Amino acid sequence: MKASILLTVILFVSVAVYAQDNPHNNSNVFQNNMNVIYQNVNRSFVTTGLLLDYGLLVTDVVKFNGTLQSNNYVNRSVWSALYASIYYMQFNSNIVLQTPATVNSQVTNFLVARRIGKIWHGAHR
Repeated sequence: MKASILLTVILFVSVAVYAQDNPHNNSNVFQNNMNVIYQNVNRSFVTTGLLLDYGLLVTDVVKFNGTLQSNNYVNRSVWSALYASIYYMQFNSNIVLQTPATVNSQVTNFLVARRIGKIWHGAHR
């Protein structure tokens, strides 16, 4: 009885672990599909380098229009999702953005350094 329960638990855990997929693989599949769809579009007409319909929208970027409203409050997780959406909208070489992972790492490093600086400054007053 214990062996069958253990085997069932191991089976469910294995399936759950296998189901976890790398999100970058999904975004690459999406981008490859979008490249096929937009292969005959003249990319030079997109002067900003960003095309809303081309991107993998992680969040609704349209509501972040520069006007402060109750539905477009930004915290760090929202900002990260917004940046990722903009990153995936890159349609030509008129704009070159760093990967979301790189930017999130730089933001984290900045925030940690800032906290350490505040702690050090506060301790040496």
